[in-house]
Amino acid sequence: MKSHTWQFDRHGDPADVMHWREQELPEPGPGQALVRIRSVGLNNSDMNYVSGQYFPPEEFPTCQGQEAVGDVLALGSELQGKPLRDDEIKVGSRIAFLPMLVDTQSMGVFRDVGLYSQSALVPVPAGFSDAEGAAYWEGIITMVGALDMAGAGPDSVEGKTLLGTAGASGMGVIALKLARAWGMRTIANTRNTRKAKGIAERAAHGQGADGGTISEQVG
Repeated sequence: MKSHTWQFDRHGDPADVMHWREQELPEPGPGQALVRIRSVGLNNSDMNYVSGQYFPPEEFPTCQGQEAVGDVLALGSELQGKPLRDDEIKVGSRIAFLPMLVDTQSMGVFRDVGLYSQSALVPVPAGFSDAEGAAYWEGIITMVGALDMAGAGPDSVEGKTLLGTAGASGMGVIALKLARAWGMRTIANTRNTRKAKGIAERAAHGQGADGGTISEQVG
């Protein structure tokens, strides 16, 4: 099957080095899925990868992108219809990708149709648009990893407090929501008075505490 993908042959400004190229795809084998891409997420790491400020490609040319939502067009016959993560991934399913399981080098998701491991596919959360589904997983995975490095997780929150600096930022909001879901006491700050109320609502929750605290920093 013919598809098209964004590739680059050297590091540099994306506008200069990215090229839209035709690529031939085989039929999906066991454990693989053919997916038509509907929407992609653009992360700082994507730009850094092109410019050479992220992990280096194994070789050039390299493809690009880890975040996307798409439709399953075909599945490898041996695993067709196999349930994954409490939902059935089947032909016609609208799916999102777990970024760390996408082979950016050889396939990536910045393309029209791609061939991926079924283990990288997850259902799009109910009510999410394509754009929301494409932008969802990278931030969650990144912040869960960061909190884990700090010794916090769903089973290790007793007596712990999360201080969310830059609490109105994208990653700050994710951190606060994760901590709340796990039952941690949360504190957040911001330098923007217009955003103080919003993050006060996100931070005002704690297990065995009298609620979160907002610290407004100006200047």
